[in-house]
Amino acid sequence: MRKLAVGAAGVVLAASGLVAQSIPSEAPDASVKDARKVLKQEAAIPGTSWSVDPETDKLVVTADKTVKGDDLDQLKDVVDELGDNVELEQSKTVIQPYAVGGDAIYASERCSAGLNVLMAGNPFLLTAGHCGKTGSLWSDKKGLTVGTMVESVFPVDDYALIKYEDSTTPESAVNLYEGVNKVFTVGTPTEGMQVERSGSTTGVQRGRITGLNATVNYGNGISVDGLIQTDVCAEPGDSGGPLFSGGMALGLLSGGYGNCKTGGATYYQSLNEVFSKYNLTLP
Repeated sequence: MRKLAVGAAGVVLAASGLVAQSIPSEAPDASVKDARKVLKQEAAIPGTSWSVDPETDKLVVTADKTVKGDDLDQLKDVVDELGDNVELEQSKTVIQPYAVGGDAIYASERCSAGLNVLMAGNPFLLTAGHCGKTGSLWSDKKGLTVGTMVESVFPVDDYALIKYEDSTTPESAVNLYEGVNKVFTVGTPTEGMQVERSGSTTGVQRGRITGLNATVNYGNGISVDGLIQTDVCAEPGDSGGPLFSGGMALGLLSGGYGNCKTGGATYYQSLNEVFSKYNLTLP
């Protein structure tokens, strides 16, 4: 059994064909915080997401094509009531978590490996929580056992820990599909940062961070908060892969919309949160 040179990818959010109404905003910080609470309570409708646009400082609510009828009317009413600091966009595609896969890893679904880490000196692999359940056994593309998923958190957050079967310390690197990129640190994402992600479906894709602390509603009552939003494309199977900038790892792909032919948006679980919670370190 070998350790994985981790490639990044994740879950994609629909970002093509958005229709937005733009309303000027002056001092959004306090009202945006309140608006998030109201949306969570009154408009956590499957197929919706929201995050702050760094260029306008407005809270942008996105509704995919499945949001219609009474649900769409309800969403419009809530957004209207929230005033000038909130705007509504409608997408022609569908928000979804992608579970099919840097290096591909397999259980009942194919996903992408995220990042090799150490916890209490033992090697683990991070990926997306929606990719599998606690206790699931994971293998690589050759069918060799990688390890067992010992922690899976989804929804609210979206990450999982796979305990390596082999106790040998793995390398912390990203698969670039033309070599590897060494990861030296876990960093804090900032709006406008130039980033890359690697995944087993679409390889390495590039773009920038377009929002922080995003909320995505995937449906069936499943909502994920605190996500990093980018304009980097992804497709099913890229889920769980890493978001990175140079030698700095930033997140794990959770979901998004669109694809790598027409473009889209993607959302990532913050690595800082996971590292802090489990006291993780890089090998």
